[in-house]
Amino acid sequence: EEQNSKTTEQLQAEEDKVDHLNKLKAKLEQTLDELEDNLEREKKARADLDKSKRKLETDLKALQNNLEEVEKSKRELEENIKRKDQEIQQMGERLEDEQGQATKLEEEIENERQQRADLAREIDEMNDRLEEADGATSSQVEMNKKREFELQKL
Repeated sequence: EEQNSKTTEQLQAEEDKVDHLNKLKAKLEQTLDELEDNLEREKKARADLDKSKRKLETDLKALQNNLEEVEKSKRELEENIKRKDQEIQQMGERLEDEQGQATKLEEEIENERQQRADLAREIDEMNDRLEEADGATSSQVEMNKKREFELQKL
């Protein structure tokens, strides 16, 4: 009986040990399941991050290309503005020259008008003198005719 009781105690101890090991196994399996779930979530999160990273890299490349195009357009516009500014400056200088020539021509025209007016006055004065001289000559001719007539009478 003693042996029986020892064996029962040993059996009980072994059963307790098995229960304890089964509980430990269940706990370890639960921990393993949780770790596997965490690993899957980590893998999914990493895949999502990689996908986001690739999208961001693509977007960045597109933005860099757009920036290069905008900078190129800006340079071209600045060159056009510089060219147009030079053209405007040249046109302004040409306008000044032409305005100076126009002023000079207007002065010449005014001088010629003045000279024409002076010549017209001189011509009028000469015509007046010519008419006076013609009148005097006519009177002289008349007087000479009268004298000749009187001389012929004598």
